[in-house]
Amino acid sequence: VFDDAQAALRTAEARLNSARTRLDRRRVVSPVAGSVQEIYFRMGERVTAGRPIVSLLPPENVRVRFFVPQAILPQMHIGDRIAIDCDGCAQGLTARVSFVSVQAEFTPPVIYSQEERARLVFRIEAMPERPGDMRVGQPVSVALQPPAGVSHVRR
Repeated sequence: VFDDAQAALRTAEARLNSARTRLDRRRVVSPVAGSVQEIYFRMGERVTAGRPIVSLLPPENVRVRFFVPQAILPQMHIGDRIAIDCDGCAQGLTARVSFVSVQAEFTPPVIYSQEERARLVFRIEAMPERPGDMRVGQPVSVALQPPAGVSHVRR
């Protein structure tokens, strides 16, 4: 009787280990931390192999995208610091310019008159220094900050 109980225990432990292994193989863990931006499938839905289930946005991929008129473009440089302000945001948010477009937006590439040139805008992207304090898609106001130790900048 004792031997039968030990055999039953070993069989149950083997089944438990096998079930844990199968469960661990089904568990997927993201290689990076981030916020969920989109959920493609919900609990109970069938997912085809290789399909994404959620879309993650790692903090280092958060960008502030804004547009500047042609007249301001010469003042914008990669690495420049900008101040960010938005409704409900923490105070003192800043970002560093990481991209300055070389092409105008919203205007077809034709020869421009003086009046049309005033409507040209260029896309700028900046990486927030504290991305966790911002929400994706939230409208913001930006201001170019002068370099440290300079009261005003003329470029």
